[in-house]
Amino acid sequence: MKPYDKVRTKARAVQRLKDTASEVAERGETTWTVQHSAAPELADELAAHCREVFQCEGAFLDEMSAVLGIHAGPGMLGLGTVPTELVGSKF
Repeated sequence: MKPYDKVRTKARAVQRLKDTASEVAERGETTWTVQHSAAPELADELAAHCREVFQCEGAFLDEMSAVLGIHAGPGMLGLGTVPTELVGSKF
């Protein structure tokens, strides 16, 4: 995991993640995941966008482990992607 970008508001952060998902989806078959820290509504919003642009259900949508959540704090939202060929399935 590594930081991808830094934005200053929650709305801009969610939009940046959606834009990133759209950019990655244009490159080819990709499996995705969304994780959050005490932000299930934001995670659901991002996951709905991902289902649309990747045209698959995604690997999982889950709350981050407490270890990562402590570092990121409540409200953290993350998007993970990997080429489908590396995992063998779009889920």
